[in-house]
Amino acid sequence: MNVSVICTVRNEAKSISALIDTLLGGERAPDEIVIVDGGSSDDTTRIIESYAKKNPSIRLITKGGVNISQGRNIAIQNAKYDIIASIDGGCIADKKWLKKLIEPFEKDPTVDYSVGFYLPGPRSKFEEVVGDLLFPRLENVDHEKMAPSVKSMAFKKKCWETVGGFPEWLYSGEDNLFVTKFREKSYKDVFIPDAVVYWRPRSNLKGVYKQYFIYSKGAAEANIVNTTFNPYGKSIFSYFIPHLIKYMLTLIRRMALIHLLYIPFILAAVFFGKVSGLIAGMSSSKQQTRGIER
Repeated sequence: MNVSVICTVRNEAKSISALIDTLLGGERAPDEIVIVDGGSSDDTTRIIESYAKKNPSIRLITKGGVNISQGRNIAIQNAKYDIIASIDGGCIADKKWLKKLIEPFEKDPTVDYSVGFYLPGPRSKFEEVVGDLLFPRLENVDHEKMAPSVKSMAFKKKCWETVGGFPEWLYSGEDNLFVTKFREKSYKDVFIPDAVVYWRPRSNLKGVYKQYFIYSKGAAEANIVNTTFNPYGKSIFSYFIPHLIKYMLTLIRRMALIHLLYIPFILAAVFFGKVSGLIAGMSSSKQQTRGIER
């Protein structure tokens, strides 16, 4: 079964080589890799082009100014094959990622999409705390209710066409709305927890705040706020608070007391990012509605 891996990037010169290397070096290599660059100002395109010269399965499409949804749609439109596997810039793929992700399609032709998992790939102690604190833990995830990420997902091209592709009017939250449409169609899915990609957490408080502001704003604009405030299908009391307490005790046992100081600031950045993003998103939605009414 042939598969096209698609990805959108912008200014990923520091990470794009690692991404491509892990895709090409996996147990199941892609039949093609379609990368859309949204207007990089660094060496991202030059690096991708150097890979493409050596490997004709890699194709680069440059489209300055496009958002993630537009970039994904362009990549899928230009993909040769009917099975699309999606990964994000800044990620690296586990060796078994693609092999595991497409196995359900090979075993059962009625499967419409498969959902993998993602784990933190930290490069500093601060990023390690962010990853341990905020990234989902497999044992706590409720797949039926969680908001899966398109950074580790495969689907049939015809399903993408039926739901109208990724919502290009959304700057963020596009993957949540995309998967919501899949669920509304009752497409058959399989959760593959060991189809893993590694994603680097934000490296400072400003980055954490901005990340959750963008997520919350996009979710409010798409009217899917529940997936932003409850992304893993668990309530704050049944999941996050027990996890927080357990993690703090772990840090104490490790004698990593200095890292305890990160926690309140990280949580504050998340909270204010979500709240301010929600307000901005609701305001934006009202303005759009008024424009339509006029």
